Amino acid sequence: MTALASRQVALDKRRLDAVDQLWAAATELGKTKMASSLMAIVKFDAAVKEAEKNPKFRALFEAMGAGMDFAKLDVSSAAKARPFVTPMAWAYYSACQAIAMQAVAKLQVLKFGIGGTNLINKDGVRKLVMAALPHHEAYIEKYGDAAYAYLLEELENRLLEELRKMLEGAETDRASVERAAEILRLSNNVQQEARQSGMPPNDWQCP
Repeated sequence: MTALASRQVALDKRRLDAVDQLWAAATELGKTKMASSLMAIVKFDAAVKEAEKNPKFRALFEAMGAGMDFAKLDVSSAAKARPFVTPMAWAYYSACQAIAMQAVAKLQVLKFGIGGTNLINKDGVRKLVMAALPHHEAYIEKYGDAAYAYLLEELENRLLEELRKMLEGAETDRASVERAAEILRLSNNVQQEARQSGMPPNDWQCP
């Protein structure tokens, strides 16, 4: 009984640490919010065509992203936390990560003029965000990618709420588990396509 109790204490402590780790990673992703806000007001498809042929246009986005060193983003703590957080907590984090990943990829395309809107899985991210926030489906359908920057705060709040439930020891119901599984399936699809495309920032994607 003593050994069992000790293991439970150790597991509880690890879960507490996991909450800190996942929230730290979410906070790190917050450094991409400026990129998300910028991309929300850019007509990306048209901008890509201009960036391919116009060095001055590329220089504009280079200047806009001058203070954003995405290569230094460290979200490695998220992977360490994953086995110890609820599926829904990880699902909300994954949605935040997908929005960040898309915004940074778009900015990189415009900075370097490498072209190829097909390199970004816009449809996959759209499905993922709608699965995470189904009550905003009409809003997302109307405004497309531009909506994501304005939904990040809600996703972060939902993640925080889920982490608080963990700390309180609340049970996860079956419906939440099933919904989280669908969100994670869509998230895995987005990340897999991003890896295959070779688009940055693959080095800070979580497995």
